[in-house]
This record gives sequence, structure tokens and C-alpha cells, in this order.
Amino acid sequence: MKKKLIIIGGAIVGLILVIFIGLWITIASILNEDFLVSQIESSMNCRAEIEDLDVSLFSAGSISIDGVKIGPRDDEANKGVPMSERTTELKNPLIASKSIDLSLSLMPLLSKRLELQRLVLTEPYLDLRIRPNGETNLSPLFETPKIVNGERNPALDAPPEPAEAEEEPADGEDKPFGASDIPIAGHLERIGIDNGELKLGLSSGDSLHVQGLDVFLTDIDVDPADLANHNSADLEINADVQLSDRAGNEKGMFLVRSTGTIVPFDPNQAGEFNTDVEYALTLLKGSRVGSFMVVNELMNALPEILKLAVDRDKLKGQAELTHDVNVVVKYNRGLLTFLNEPTFQTKRYDIGLRKGSWIRLTNSTHKFTGKLIATQEDSDKTIAKIDQELERVVKDKGKAQE
Repeated sequence: MKKKLIIIGGAIVGLILVIFIGLWITIASILNEDFLVSQIESSMNCRAEIEDLDVSLFSAGSISIDGVKIGPRDDEANKGVPMSERTTELKNPLIASKSIDLSLSLMPLLSKRLELQRLVLTEPYLDLRIRPNGETNLSPLFETPKIVNGERNPALDAPPEPAEAEEEPADGEDKPFGASDIPIAGHLERIGIDNGELKLGLSSGDSLHVQGLDVFLTDIDVDPADLANHNSADLEINADVQLSDRAGNEKGMFLVRSTGTIVPFDPNQAGEFNTDVEYALTLLKGSRVGSFMVVNELMNALPEILKLAVDRDKLKGQAELTHDVNVVVKYNRGLLTFLNEPTFQTKRYDIGLRKGSWIRLTNSTHKFTGKLIATQEDSDKTIAKIDQELERVVKDKGKAQE
């Protein structure tokens, strides 16, 4: 009897494996470059290109997509022309990635657990421009396409979906993504960006250019049903961030590094993204600080006599950090707030920021409270100039009274 149970159990397990393997082989036969491009272009108002797609079952379910490009829609995308028959190339994509690699374990799915071993975007590229009205140059890509496969898109004539019974947010915004939107519990070993590039044009006219962007989440343990015990991830960030003005003049170059553990979701706020996550960043020695970011505000705050004594030329231009600087920040919806009081040391001067200083990354508006510390030599020169100016004022006043 026991032997029969073992045989039956083995047969059931074998049947499940056969079903999984058969399903995966079927997916591999259907999922090719043209199929994936057609799905993207049917749902997004864009043109897409994929150089190669590979589906493998060895060791773990693996999908590798090479040469991904997404850009403005054109006539060939409207007609649904297969990639091998397209006569024009997508030369200036707004979104691209050299490769996208995904691998997952199949057996844990039986217990409703997702074990994603790897999801990495290699050399991704994003060109984003934020307009004064808050819209971006990417907004049209996510609209419903009007023409699909050469005909009017049936989705345009579909009846509207019935309103959901659940209560909408009071401010009318979309319901924020949270842990509850993850369908099953998961332990993800590695997800992130390898050597990415981001061009961000701000509504103020300033621009951010991020190069060498490495962002990795590892040892991700998230269970929507048990966030108290399963709600953590290790975060690693490396990036070279250049801030420029409208004319292209550099306002700062920051070499950013960060490692630490974060709690991605807030268990007390229906599992929404945790907005109180603190990030410990290090700005490396050699980062450049553009002093003109604070010179104008500084000069406006000084009494007239000090304005005459301060050497503006000394404060203008770039200054390199002579030491690494540890910064603790909180990020929420484009607002970066300083939670400590860092001092940026350079050979020419030091800049100290007070806790609570902030900058809104979407338009570069900011409020910096702090101090600018000159070298002893420059301080002595400034004091001497003030003394000279005071003597001149006293003499002029004495002559006026004679």
C-alpha cells in the first residue's frame, strides 16, 4: 500500500512538472520578437524595436531581451509591419535598454510564492523632459494608439469600464501603488539597473544628466500579508549626477554612492510606499559644487558694507570637495529633504547646510539654510576691507560736518 502511494505521489509530481515544462515550451514558441513588439504597439502610442528575445528553461525560467527601443509612433507602427520588413530605423529612442534579463524559479509558484532570481536592465537609457504644465515628452507614448494594424483601434470604441466599488482617494488622484498590488508573496534576489543613463530636462530650464547609474535592490523580502516580518530590501546606488543651467553651464557634479537596508512599504498605511525611508548617501571627494547656487542669496542677505568687502570673484566658479560628505535624505514625490547637517569642504570655502533644507528635483526649486565659511586668509582680507571701508565712511562723515 505504501509503495502504491509513493508511485501515485511520484506520478502526480511528474504530471505537474510535465505541465509546467509544456506550458513553458508553449510560451517560448509564442513569445518572439514580433509578438512582443505587436503587444507593445497595440497598447502604447509608440514604435518599439527588439533585436533578440530568448526563452530558456534550464535551471530556472529565463527570459532575455536584447536591443529594446521605444520612441514616437510612426506609420510602420500604425500598420503593424513586422520588424524584418520595416524600412526605417528608430534612430532617436526616448527609452532604450541594451538588454533585459529575467530569471525565476518555477516550483515556488505552486505555493504562490514568486522567487525572481534576477531582473536586470543593462545600460538602460531614458530621455525625459518635464514641461511647465507638469506633462512630459513621454506622456504621448502612454496614450491609447488611434490606429492598430492599419485600422482604427477597437479599444477606442470599447464601452467604459464600470466604476469600482472601492472608495477613491479624497484628492481625486489615482490610488497609489502599494504592497497589496503585488499578487503573491515574493523573495527576489536581485533587481535593478546596470550602467544606466538618464537625461532629465526640468521645467525651470535646468537639466540633470545621470551617467554610470547603478541601482540594485537585493535580498528583497516582501509579503503583503505579513509586512511586519517580511518587508525589507538591501539598496545599492552608484551614480554620477551633473546639474546644468539652461545655457548648459555646470552647476554641480555629484559622485553619489549609497548602500543600506530599506523598508519599502508602510505597514501602517495600507501597505503604501514608505515615504519615511531615509537614504544614507555619500558624495565622494572630487564632486564639484557650483558656488553661484548660493552666492546671489548670500549677497542679498549681507549688509551693504559687507557686500563691498566680499570678493565675489573668489566665490564664483566650481570648487571640488576635498573630503567625502555623508548626507542623510528623505525622498517623497520629487522632494528631497536633508535630515542631517552636512558640511561640504573645498579648498576655497566650506558650505554647511542646516537640517530641513530641501530641493524639488522636478523643477530645481529649493530652500537651502546654512552658512558659507571662507578660509582664514580670505576672512582676514575681508575684515581688512571692512576696516578700510569703515575708516572711509568716518572720514567722509567728519568732512561733511566741518
